[in-house]
Amino acid sequence: MRTMVNGNNALVCSVQQWNIVVKDNSTMSLIMRQTDYLEKQDGEWKVLHKHTSNVQGWDGKIDE
Repeated sequence: MRTMVNGNNALVCSVQQWNIVVKDNSTMSLIMRQTDYLEKQDGEWKVLHKHTSNVQGWDGKIDE
């Protein structure tokens, strides 16, 4: 996970492993990348935007 803060704005980037059980009781594991944009309002951090996407062909590295 990487967190970057600039004043009242923050960006959090993470790579997550999701283990999912589907309707037929089979399971699958996905590697997901998530980005959250936060803003500090009245002294509290609020999530203003969240984006999650499936990582395809990921080499396991966070930084290039």
